[in-house]
Amino acid sequence: GLLLTDLGSVQKLAAEVDQIESQCDTLERRLLRRIFDLDLERAHKLHLRDLVAALGMLSDQAEEVADMVVRIAVKRRF
Repeated sequence: GLLLTDLGSVQKLAAEVDQIESQCDTLERRLLRRIFDLDLERAHKLHLRDLVAALGMLSDQAEEVADMVVRIAVKRRF
């Protein structure tokens, strides 16, 4: 629809997604350090690590989708 016809808007939104994904990466690393500093059973720490990693994968996938939308918008423009 309309979003794909305005390449500038698509690129701006993709840049915002990229910035947020970078912030998520920073938070992911910080959380992982904190998790292993906690006084918890190792198994619990590993579960928390896996949860943080899964959330990190979601932000990575959001960035990939944003990049795909930009590519689609560029192709539709020509």
